[in-house]
Formats: sequence, C-alpha cells, structure tokens
Amino acid sequence: MKKLNRPIGLCVFLWCLIAGLPLERLLAQGASDQSAGFQLQDGDRVVFLGNSLFEEDLRYGYLEYMLATAFADKKVTFRNIGWGGDTVFGDARSYYTSPPTAYELLIQQLSETKPTVVFLAYGANEATKGKEGLAEFKEGLNQLLDKIDELGARTVLLSPLPLLPSELDINRDERNQILEVYADEIEAVTTARGQRFVDIFHPFQKFDATSGISREGVLLNEKGYHHLAQVISQALGLPQSDWALNLSIADQKVDTNLSVSNANFGKEQISFTIQEAGLPLVAPAGSVEAADLRKIQIQGLKKGFYSLTVEGQPVASASAKEWAQGVEVNHGPDFNRAQELKNLIFKKNELYFHRYRPLNRTYILGFRAYEQGRHTEGLDELGAIIAWLDTQINSKKAPRSYNYMLTPIQ
Repeated sequence: MKKLNRPIGLCVFLWCLIAGLPLERLLAQGASDQSAGFQLQDGDRVVFLGNSLFEEDLRYGYLEYMLATAFADKKVTFRNIGWGGDTVFGDARSYYTSPPTAYELLIQQLSETKPTVVFLAYGANEATKGKEGLAEFKEGLNQLLDKIDELGARTVLLSPLPLLPSELDINRDERNQILEVYADEIEAVTTARGQRFVDIFHPFQKFDATSGISREGVLLNEKGYHHLAQVISQALGLPQSDWALNLSIADQKVDTNLSVSNANFGKEQISFTIQEAGLPLVAPAGSVEAADLRKIQIQGLKKGFYSLTVEGQPVASASAKEWAQGVEVNHGPDFNRAQELKNLIFKKNELYFHRYRPLNRTYILGFRAYEQGRHTEGLDELGAIIAWLDTQINSKKAPRSYNYMLTPIQ
C-alpha cells in the first residue's frame, strides 16, 4: 500500500473515510498526480543532495542549468550539497568535531537551505555492502525522506548510475547487478511514498567504452552530465528548448509552436519576432548528444543566397533551396546568453561550496572556533554575494524576444 505524504495525505485519507470513498481511488489519484509533468514555481528552493553524482556536476552545472531554463519565467534558487562518497547516513560528512555527528551535519546542511524541492541521489556507495546492506539502506533512506517531509519539501529520487565501461579490471556485470537491486529498491520506496523516481541506471547502460562520457567508468565527465541532464529532463516531462519554424511566403503563414509576432513576408526579405521559451542546452564539443535542434524552413524564396540575422547578428547563410529544406541555427544571442548563464551558475556554486564547506571548518565553525571564529563574518559576506548571483541568474534566464531578419546576399 502506498504511504501517503504527510500531513496533507493524512487529511485527505481521513476525508475519504468520512466521505465513504474507496482507498483505491485515493491511491490512484496519488499515482495520477505523480505522473503529471514536474513543475517549479516562483520562490522554490531546489536542493541537490547526495553523493558524487551531484558534487561532480559542480564542474559543469548542467543539472541546475537544465531545470533553471526549463522554468525560465520562474524565480527559483538552487543549492548543491552533494558530497562524494556520501550515504543516506551522511558518512562522508564526518569531521573531527562531534557533535554534530555526520548525519546531524547532513540534516543541518539540508535544513539551512530551506528546501521546497530536493533531488536525492544515493545508493551507489551503500551498494558496496551488497544485498546484505539493502535493509539498512532502505531504513536510512526512509528516515531521510521522513526528515525531508518534515521540512515541507517535495522529493525526486534518482537511481544510481551503472558502472560504465572502462579500461579498469573490474567485474562490471557483478557490480551492476547489485546496483540494479538498489535502484529497484529506491523505486519501490518512491512508489510506496507517492514520490517521483527517475531511472538513470538503464538509460546509461546502452553506452560502450567508446562513448567517452565518464572517467574510468565511475564519474561522469562533461559529455556525461550533458546526457544526464537530457535523461532527467525527459523523465520529468520538462518542456524542451529545441524548436522548428516553417514559413511559407506564398501563404503568408508561420507554422510553429513558438510565439511569433510582427511577421513581414517578401520574396527577398523576411522579418519576424520570436518570444524564446527557454535557452538551449548547449552540448560540449564531441558530445554523444547534439545541442538542442533549432531549425528554420522557408518556402518560396527567389533563387539566390540569403543571410539570417538575430538582433543584427549573423547566425546562418544558405541558398534558397537550402532554406526550403531547413537550416539549423546553432549560434546567436541566445546561445551567447546560455554561456553567460552557465558562467553565473558555476561562480555561484563555487562560492556556495566554500561557504557551506569552508576550509579549516574545525577552526571556523567547530570546537576550535575560539581561534579563527572571526572568519564567520567572511562566510556571511559570501552569502550576500551568492544571493546577488541568484538574482542575476534569474534575470539572465528570463524569456526574451528576438528580432529575426532574412536578407539576400549580394
């Protein structure tokens, strides 16, 4: 039987009993809610909590970028408190100072972020104990999820990644069999609690040693995180930022799912305005996945060559025949803005990392704070800069309109 989310779930459960509605209908409704598309709202605070899967993305920022741009019109903040080697008991967060214990520190760090949504990635390190450690992991996972519920946050649980092909002499099949058992257990816990589960285990099993998406089969590299962002985006049903635009000069018609205005048609010159829904998820060079596809097709041009500009910046040149077949647009102001946004995310995450995991923590925040505790003022100053960067990120990703113009090349 599904475990209802508290406290709302309990209230609905009691209401169903009073109204005489069958419990099966209530559970079916819960399943329906979870199958709906994932949403973020203004004011949401998204936290990535888990092991190296999240900490390593601090190098690239793809996961935050993917969610931020999918909800470009929402003011959302993100905090990454992933910790390499961590478990649901916070084992990797242990310091000489005790209290707090490692688990208490995990809960303290999570609580300080004031989350409304938590992406949770555990199970990979716990799986080293084999099937014998499964019961302990399940108990710890439920304990952590109970705490997240108490904080009033929604949870999205990720499966572990498989061990990917590499040159290391490792029994990969045996390791992946155990990881899949833990992935199945996470899914079962998620289903029982009526929460969201994202399977990243099976989508990554299709890659071979030539894919170049990992470091020694264990940690993802930039290509790997670009693909991971796409897997999660598709699993959550997020809006995609690729698009196609078809224009017919003869019919004076625009066919697209974009918001297009101010369209002016001519046999040698066309102009229009596009309200961008979101920035592109730009792929690293040589990625296993291409960048978001943005394609413009124009029927009815006179013979010749034409140049397309966006806000006056040239972005594509092709013949009338090629425009009729469709031309990809893979650079321009929005791609420039995408890189600027990634840079802001990287800087913000770097500063936040040093704020919540300061060097010499024992001397600044621990039992030897009497020696260097004055440096907490510096942490507060970092907090102010991080808050400012949050506003810059939300401003940079906000939807914008771009003026497009197609003109003949003399």
